[in-house]
Amino acid sequence: MQLGNKLNVADSVTRPLFESGRSCGECLLLATDGPENPGRDVLLRSIRGLSAGRAGTCSLLVAGLLAIAECTDAESDRDLPSNDFLETFVPDGAPGSQLSRGSSKLNDFRRRFEDRVRRDHAGIACAEISRADWGTGNPVTSQAPFPDDNCVRLADATVADLNEILAGVKRAG
Repeated sequence: MQLGNKLNVADSVTRPLFESGRSCGECLLLATDGPENPGRDVLLRSIRGLSAGRAGTCSLLVAGLLAIAECTDAESDRDLPSNDFLETFVPDGAPGSQLSRGSSKLNDFRRRFEDRVRRDHAGIACAEISRADWGTGNPVTSQAPFPDDNCVRLADATVADLNEILAGVKRAG
């Protein structure tokens, strides 16, 4: 799919989805090996409303986190470090509690995404990655075609990360 930082356009799993008019988050959900179920349809409809910068962050990150959460049961948080003594003093859901720390799969996905994006961009917001402000309602000032190769490369790499993490969720389940 990718050779170093160069995109092999012929092997891109997301470019055809982008070209058919799908948003970044939709491309991620449709290109992953996630399960076909009613929850996926809800995610696809929901992520369209969060795309184009409306989520305040890249919808690839949001869609990936939602896909992992949808496939992960509550028991999967068992792999988080815990201290029974301290947990008795911190109510469930409070900052610092085991439940508030989230799943290690969610944390792993977010870390991978942020590490990849921050190598080349100022932040993880859509406008910082695409260099276009899609969410203001004003005309987009970027003259580059959408999707640009940068977004396609990021989407393809994020699909690979998500597939790897979802494969681990399926094995554990």
